[in-house]
Amino acid sequence: MAGDRAADLVPVVPDPAVEAVVGSWPAVFDNTRAAAPGLEPDPSPLSLVQDHLADQAPPRGDR
Repeated sequence: MAGDRAADLVPVVPDPAVEAVVGSWPAVFDNTRAAAPGLEPDPSPLSLVQDHLADQAPPRGDR
C-alpha cells in the first residue's frame, strides 16, 4: 500500500510466541451464524487495509 520504502521499515522477524498463538487457530471457520443476518467476509486482506486507511483519512476540508 505504501510502497517498498515503507515496507522496508518493518522488520520481518519470526516470533515463536506469536507463531504459537496463530498456529493454534483453526484453518477453517464456520461462519453460519454471522452469515444468517447478512454479514459477509471481507473480500481480501488488502480491502481491510484500504478500508482502514479510508477511515483514518482527514476530512476533505482539512487537506
